[in-house]
Amino acid sequence: LALTEPIIATAPPSEQDRLFLTRSIHKEHSRRSLRSRTGVIEHTVLRRAILRFIERANQRIDAWNTDHPDQLREPIADFAPALFRGSVATEHYRASGGDVLVAQSILNHASVATTETYLKSEETTRLQRQTIAHLQEQMINWVLGP
Repeated sequence: LALTEPIIATAPPSEQDRLFLTRSIHKEHSRRSLRSRTGVIEHTVLRRAILRFIERANQRIDAWNTDHPDQLREPIADFAPALFRGSVATEHYRASGGDVLVAQSILNHASVATTETYLKSEETTRLQRQTIAHLQEQMINWVLGP
């Protein structure tokens, strides 16, 4: 959010609430001038960037493995941009202190059920248990009094 905050105002109104914005600069052939556009990162652009990242990282891993045959490292497997959704949702959920409604709002999900589908990990389960235990403790203290 901090990275995109400076460019939110330049994005189309329908995209200003999105998490992943980027500013691109295009050369207009008819005017021979530069024009910038702010908007959501396109899936194909993100996918190509991931493939380039994997290729470069695996080249470094191959070089390492050649130089260190006794300490082999596993290459990075291909992955889809959709895999970011769970980790991003988890981070927003954690940052909110375990408030699924806050995470839902930040992630711009129409339904809390959508947000919950991305919150399936050991970390979120632990946070949910801690939150429930804290609420139970508060309830017991309220019932028992000082």
